[in-house]
Amino acid sequence: MALSIVAQAVEAHSIERSTTCRYDVFVGTAEALCAEGLISLEQLQSQKGRQPGHTAFLPSGEPCPPHTGAWREPGYKSIRQQGDGTYRVELAVSKDVYAWRRSLEKADQHEKEQKRINEEIAEHGHKYRDWVLQQKFDGWAEVWKGTKAQLQAAGLGKGMAFPGEPGAASELRCKCPLGFEFVIAFSSYERAETAAGIFTARSRYVQAERTSPRFDLYAPGVEKKVWTDESYDTRSDYYRGTAESLVSAGLVPHIGLFPGQAGANKMRATFQRNWLRSTSANGQSWGATIVKNGKSGCFTLEVPVEPEEVNRRKDLHTAYQEKVSKEEQRLSEERRLLRQGMSAVETKSVEQFRSERAKLAEVYLKLAWSEIFGKMDGALSFDLPEDGEHWIALAGAFQAIRNVAKDAPVRVDEKAVNQARGRVRLVAARNDASLQSLLRNVGHLRLVGPPDGKMEQES
Repeated sequence: MALSIVAQAVEAHSIERSTTCRYDVFVGTAEALCAEGLISLEQLQSQKGRQPGHTAFLPSGEPCPPHTGAWREPGYKSIRQQGDGTYRVELAVSKDVYAWRRSLEKADQHEKEQKRINEEIAEHGHKYRDWVLQQKFDGWAEVWKGTKAQLQAAGLGKGMAFPGEPGAASELRCKCPLGFEFVIAFSSYERAETAAGIFTARSRYVQAERTSPRFDLYAPGVEKKVWTDESYDTRSDYYRGTAESLVSAGLVPHIGLFPGQAGANKMRATFQRNWLRSTSANGQSWGATIVKNGKSGCFTLEVPVEPEEVNRRKDLHTAYQEKVSKEEQRLSEERRLLRQGMSAVETKSVEQFRSERAKLAEVYLKLAWSEIFGKMDGALSFDLPEDGEHWIALAGAFQAIRNVAKDAPVRVDEKAVNQARGRVRLVAARNDASLQSLLRNVGHLRLVGPPDGKMEQES
């Protein structure tokens, strides 16, 4: 059921009525709205701190000061003049009516989403039948896509509950046999893929630092956030402390500017550079923002830095991103080689090897025929009648290739297998937190990986 009601004109006073979750909405001329008792002419007079043509009133009927957050209170009234000279009146409904309308809106959104999912499954569902495990080494992470059985067979999430199962979280964090951390989840946008039970598992090459920002003492009772080149925010400096400390440090002119004071918002206050409260009507440049930090009694002050400092930070952040990107490319190739090493450790059977090479031979034989012998170049092409000498010779050569792939002896390069096993053991050891902790406790003992791939110890 759609929530928004199509505006209906009332001929007696030419008023259009509609609803949103929070408001009853009326649009019409000033005379029509006054005749209906929705507004009075006095309520159209401009209010201090608001744009011309916009007024607002508390449930008691008194003018509503800007930045009080009263727009949620039942009975709150907002009046805006529109481009055609009519006025739009919004009246906040009771909490019960709002909750009812919101439930209808959510039900409608759910119904539309289910319809979209069903259409997507009908259109793209065939792509996910007989799914084959996919593995990519692009960008910033190694990505696997597969069913639960396929991922567990590859060593991910063995014996663990996957997302969507009873009691499972929306994301599953686990480690692969090499010790790299993976996050397994359903795709947030491929609904047909999710319906088919296909998960996406990602492992970042460069793990994001999960550390809290560092603050240094700036003044008594005031700390300043230390900017680092990893930070995306290059435009601002941040300070935190009590209101009294921030005023004493000369960062804020007086106590009356803080959130929670008379005439101010409860949690957040934004100002121009001259410390006048910022509104959509000012048009002046931003000067500062003060945010209350919960019930701690402290505040965070955000102020802009000079343009030269912004440019300096942008240059440092860009250099950092380029460095990370190069490191991700290097680790991507290293991860790919390690996975190949895992394949070498888990040596294929001779039958699997022959089958794969036979299929590959057929692909290239077809390509050779279609691109070399059977393709015309303008008016020229090979003349190969089926009973001719060259046709028979070519058919014999093709069959000889098939026979080699089927019958030729297969050897195993033990040196390559041992080197691959050494690399795999080394990486697994480096990713083993318990082992590394033990080595650190022992002393200066560390693991090294010589070119031949054998494990050694140094002290």
